[in-house]
Amino acid sequence: MRGKIAFFTGSTFSVPAIQSLIQLNKLACVVLVEPQGNPDLLQLTALLEQSNVPMVQYSSFDELKVISELDGYQAGIGIVYLFRHKLSERIISFFSGDIFNLHPSELPRYRGPLPLYWQIRHGKTQCVLTLHRLTKYVDSGPVVTSQTVDIHPFDTLQSLSHQISQVVPAVINTLLIQLESNAIVSTEQSTIENMPSAPFFSEQDLLIDWRTHTSENIVCMARAGNVDFGGARIQLENNLFQLLQATQLKTEYSGINAGTVIEVSMMAGLLIKSIDGAVRLDIIATPYGVFDGYKFATLYNLDAGTSFHQTTQRTL
Repeated sequence: MRGKIAFFTGSTFSVPAIQSLIQLNKLACVVLVEPQGNPDLLQLTALLEQSNVPMVQYSSFDELKVISELDGYQAGIGIVYLFRHKLSERIISFFSGDIFNLHPSELPRYRGPLPLYWQIRHGKTQCVLTLHRLTKYVDSGPVVTSQTVDIHPFDTLQSLSHQISQVVPAVINTLLIQLESNAIVSTEQSTIENMPSAPFFSEQDLLIDWRTHTSENIVCMARAGNVDFGGARIQLENNLFQLLQATQLKTEYSGINAGTVIEVSMMAGLLIKSIDGAVRLDIIATPYGVFDGYKFATLYNLDAGTSFHQTTQRTL
């Protein structure tokens, strides 16, 4: 094993890993993403300054300066985690093959920038934190080690990210043991047709389509986007609102179109017909504030029979 570790990141979710490397006396420096006024990055920077952790400011326009600083800190190993930039071949080559990426999915599934969002949205019950060799091809290098993390039915992107962050130190420690014994065993990623990916999305992708989305789809869309992306989107006439939490109800209603209000009451809340049952809209964010379903329905004059596409349409 040559040198210490340069840890590439831009999130406070990396703090447990950084603290672990400090305790092991394995940290050379932390390489920070380019600043964009990100409060999380500002908080991370402040924490690192308080702990006197050496920092390198990444710049996509001055890679030679970055490499010079890495060399000055005698960084011989690179670990990348929650780092939004794609590293150039020049920086990858600096580590002579000893640079690795942490990706929270069972690669090659969910390659891309938002793996946890899409796994929650797809209703997955487990996530795999994968450590693989970093290559010029994004999320495609040979897998070195991995660890499975359960996804709770109530997990949001933030809560699952926190769980993953607690597992990262153990995965890195496994890598360090292999490096010290010069016994790294890596496995090429399999080739899978039509595998799920984890791309960025548009506002339109957050919109609930009552004609196609199941109750589970709606629940998972809301919690995947809560709170980072404002949950899912529901439409009333020409207005969009943020659905932050919903609950699936396994009931049968015949002769009622999906997207129709079934019931509004203080006890039941706001119940909407779905294509396979019903959902209760629990928490909704509006320009006027955040409301439970009953208060939202009262504020916007919704009652049984209202279509969730047009407030004036009656289908019961």
